[in-house]
Amino acid sequence: MAVIKYFTFLVFIISGLLTTAYALECYVCENQEDNNEKCVKTIKTCEYGQDVCLTEIKWGTMPYWSQGAKKQYYISKRCSNKTECATTRQRNMPLCTHI
Repeated sequence: MAVIKYFTFLVFIISGLLTTAYALECYVCENQEDNNEKCVKTIKTCEYGQDVCLTEIKWGTMPYWSQGAKKQYYISKRCSNKTECATTRQRNMPLCTHI
């Protein structure tokens, strides 16, 4: 009986180590003006259910569009899930005219 308890305990320990070892890590930043510094140096271990890394790039001119105006863009990166990623892509891609 002691062998079964020991084996069960060992299985829990090993499964805990495997879960930790395979956790997804993503770069995280919010509304950064470039893809340097924080966007490539800050890493977060994602929560359960977050199975993808999501990057959004928002760009345009401020405060309004005018021909020849300098483009501004802001990069955000975070942990997400496949459903949110697909929703974000579907919501924003019709507005995307340059890739």
